[in-house]
Amino acid sequence: MAVTSGQKRAAVELAAITYTDEVQTANRVRDIEAGLTNIPAAANGPWKLVWGPGEVEGILAYVALASDATTYALAFRGSLGELAAHEFLDNWALDGDTFRQVPWLYPQANDVKVSAGMNQALAYVMMLTDPTTNLHLLDFLRARIAATGGPLPLLVAGHSLGGALAQLASQWLYYQLVQIGGHKHVTITPLTFAAPTTGNQQFATLFEAAFPDNYALVNTLDIVPMAWANLDGIQHQYPPPAQSVAQFGVGIAGLLALYKDSLATAYKPVTSPPPDTFRGWMPAVPDKFEHTVAENHTISIYRGHVQSVTGID
Repeated sequence: MAVTSGQKRAAVELAAITYTDEVQTANRVRDIEAGLTNIPAAANGPWKLVWGPGEVEGILAYVALASDATTYALAFRGSLGELAAHEFLDNWALDGDTFRQVPWLYPQANDVKVSAGMNQALAYVMMLTDPTTNLHLLDFLRARIAATGGPLPLLVAGHSLGGALAQLASQWLYYQLVQIGGHKHVTITPLTFAAPTTGNQQFATLFEAAFPDNYALVNTLDIVPMAWANLDGIQHQYPPPAQSVAQFGVGIAGLLALYKDSLATAYKPVTSPPPDTFRGWMPAVPDKFEHTVAENHTISIYRGHVQSVTGID
């Protein structure tokens, strides 16, 4: 079944809420709960926080329950805030083990591989616990499945690195809950915004087979979804003058030039169904690369587009 407008609207709101109180965390739970109650009825709102937020090494996630009391959503923040798009390449290229791929284990077959950095990030997801109950994410979901006894729809949403985690976590949960868990009534639907590529062609094929109705939204002026399958495109994304990767990182520009072919071969994006796209913000007068990148990557620009096309206020 194709993803609905209401699901898209809910997913982008759920992803946006993950950025709540990134630095000042004292009131995070209260403010997340408040944000969930503001999701409109046409997006199955209001929603209710039922697990989390859990956080390990900057990876944050929570689970919410929709107003229909049946649909659950798992939302990921990832490790970077919405305004840190200009740091994305630096963090991943130098610290995220992008240049090394490791076997995918859920299940392990047919040379399926993902980046070593994202594999470690998924390990952190497996460690996430609810701060009140100390329940791990997987244990919580298994308990809910046992308690409901019927169909359990699960939306998995995220923006940027959170979108990449949404893909990996969806595949991991599909393996744990459906394939080996035998819970055929669990329906997992990944919805991602500005997600970079995390694995090779075999992973993309595995993901497409498991989630034929997955949804991905990409701003064509956002460089993050180009990583890592289109590094050459990143260097030529914006018109001159003053539109160069080297403007904020000469070393990164050199790495992109050096590895653009090898990484494009190693990483392949999910293309079925094809991503939904829109054209974001381009200044009338060419602006600094860093500013254009940051503006086009924010969760706000994705949220505004979804709100506009769905007509759900």
